[in-house]
Amino acid sequence: MLGRAGRPGLGFQSIGIIVPQYPALYDQEKNTYLLDEEYRDFLERIDAVVPLSSGLINVIETVASLTDPNEDPDKLTFLLHAAVKDGLVNEDIINKTVASYFVGSEPINYAIQKCNLWLENASKDTKMQKVIGLAQKSAIPLSLAKILVETFDEDQTSMLLALRSATTEDWIRWFLNNLKKLGGEFYKTYIHSVFTNCDLLVGFISSWTSGKSILEIAQLFYSLEVGKEPVPGKRSNQSAIAKVIHVLNDGKRNIVHLANCYLYLVEELNSSRELESELPNELLMLSTCLNLGVLDFEAIKFRKKGFPRELSIKFGEIFSSPYDVKNLIFMWSMTNEIEGIQVSERLRTALISINS
Repeated sequence: MLGRAGRPGLGFQSIGIIVPQYPALYDQEKNTYLLDEEYRDFLERIDAVVPLSSGLINVIETVASLTDPNEDPDKLTFLLHAAVKDGLVNEDIINKTVASYFVGSEPINYAIQKCNLWLENASKDTKMQKVIGLAQKSAIPLSLAKILVETFDEDQTSMLLALRSATTEDWIRWFLNNLKKLGGEFYKTYIHSVFTNCDLLVGFISSWTSGKSILEIAQLFYSLEVGKEPVPGKRSNQSAIAKVIHVLNDGKRNIVHLANCYLYLVEELNSSRELESELPNELLMLSTCLNLGVLDFEAIKFRKKGFPRELSIKFGEIFSSPYDVKNLIFMWSMTNEIEGIQVSERLRTALISINS
């Protein structure tokens, strides 16, 4: 069996040698070797042999042709992510790729030399070292990492780290304060095209993490002139409801990714200033809260059991664990209802999973 190295869409192929169990036969008339029918049948299948290529070929050739890497360092990004070891590009890693068979040693040497020269110059700049570290750790372009490093509020972060009573809600506000410095073009480019201004983004994150329904968030979008008026049960790609769903499908993960980028910057700040040795759990839960749409650890436990967001927040305030609701589940199993709570199909599934 042949495996692959690299990443999907970029370095997804490998080279192997197939050795037939029996020798091939030489055909004197055709002046060639012929394989047994069994092997020909396998090798002719489209999923057995395909033309070899690699997305890394274009990366190497692009870097090798750069006149000045400082003009567009983002073109170095993949090499920085995949091949840098001990501050320099590891030539052995590149030479073990399929791409090296196609481009040859000269372009590879040019690419490595230019990338290493850029890295050596960057090593003299403290801020650029932070940029490179963030880009490598979070797998983001250098240009994005540079923006985040330059707008990161170290003083406010240090104050919040020193505040032992800071909640995850406080850290969400801290996250929003950092995002507010970035502007609409940043939001459209790196989060989602819907977010043309700060009010939209802050409104979405605040509503999502406080348990607001998709309809309620859609009404917020509509009030900020995004999409057509939301009407429950009426489908339209232009409605505010559709816009919210698009954000949840395509934009929420980018918000979570940015939160992880900021988490790295906090780790670096914490280390450089010799603050508390461990980051607070309330901060470490930030990405999970943004992803699941809740505000604290208790609500996270219910969300992971399949409870809707609003109910997870409500139950999280009352119970310390999903298993503490068993009395409530018993009442529901007897009467098929829970006082004051509408039992949807999704909630019914969550209750059954806890009770089983």
